[in-house]
Amino acid sequence: AAPPKLKVLCLHGYAQNGAVMRDRSGGFRKPFKKSRFELTYPDGPFGCTKDGEDEDEADADMQRRAWWRGHAGQVTYVGWTESRETLRKLWDEEQFDGIIGFSQGAAAAAMICAEVRPRFGIFVAGFVPNDPTAASALIAGVDASVPTLHVIGSGDKLVTPERSHALAELFEGATVVSHEGGHMI
Repeated sequence: AAPPKLKVLCLHGYAQNGAVMRDRSGGFRKPFKKSRFELTYPDGPFGCTKDGEDEDEADADMQRRAWWRGHAGQVTYVGWTESRETLRKLWDEEQFDGIIGFSQGAAAAAMICAEVRPRFGIFVAGFVPNDPTAASALIAGVDASVPTLHVIGSGDKLVTPERSHALAELFEGATVVSHEGGHMI
């Protein structure tokens, strides 16, 4: 009998959704799917409000989702507590083995990784969250037994390479791969 597939939680970036992440991650998704991986792409619970959009209108837009409300410079992540609870519940129900995140989803994935200690974590264009309360478990340190891969675009203008390297430094023994591209998965 074939060994059981590894279950992986995949978190999209700001102003994306699970379907967009699935489509844009075809480069690694297809080889993964043919091997031993089962990938799950949930949608963030919030609409995008970084430009001051009305929250109710933003929440009705199922195409542009977020893991918390606000903008990149914000110090308090409004809604992260709800996202965290939802992701932790999903993690416990589905018994995931690993986690992958892109941009805001990579920051969310890193925070979840610090709490659930998965078998592996992959962070593309990730960053250390600005909210010290939300990031407290991550900043306290991640179990060194969790292998991580950090993919960093040297031309990324949205999440600078310095911010992605700062995230990688929180993970002992992190593998860092850089590419010449920008903000992409």
